[in-house]
Amino acid sequence: MAAVLKSRSDTPGRKEIMSKILDYKLISDSVKDMTATQMAHNQFFIKDGEAWYRDFEREISCRNLAREIAVKMRIWKSIEEYGEDADTELIDDEIFDETMMDSLFYATERPEGILSMYYTAMWGMAEVREWYKESLQDPWIVFEMDSNDILVNKMPEDEQDVIVTDGKNVWCDTFMRDGWECYFDSGYEIINEIKAWQPLPAPYKNGDQ
Repeated sequence: MAAVLKSRSDTPGRKEIMSKILDYKLISDSVKDMTATQMAHNQFFIKDGEAWYRDFEREISCRNLAREIAVKMRIWKSIEEYGEDADTELIDDEIFDETMMDSLFYATERPEGILSMYYTAMWGMAEVREWYKESLQDPWIVFEMDSNDILVNKMPEDEQDVIVTDGKNVWCDTFMRDGWECYFDSGYEIINEIKAWQPLPAPYKNGDQ
């Protein structure tokens, strides 16, 4: 029997389940519930594709935090104090990034080198946290229906080869769409027999490719 399709990005309850897992792994986005140890693991994070810093009082992008530090350390001239003569790193992200990269050369010999090292550590920690967070995600997408027998989970594309399971066995199958109906090429029924799916992994590539 074909199932009726109504695709949605998240299955019911999935966010709640993953929230518990992430909390157990000391990965959290709820500042008010964080311990000091959790804050240490979560103070640098990715937001809108950019590295950010947070503490128990505020959130600020890592670029702007580094700019704030640079002004307080008198590395750059502030806009408030110098107006048009302020350093362009304070307003131009591209110039800021170039300056941070170039300043790594100074390492601990000069304040701008120390700032550059700290900024590099900030966005590096934010990216590693994001990769770790993604690694915790369950690859299986469970088929679920609402009270109207409508599928509500994320679905494969039409004619997409995927990995499926009945809870005991795992095999490859082809997902098919026919209007609002969907089914697998093998003929096994969604939910009654095929419980969940996940995309095929990327092809293997050796180090020379």
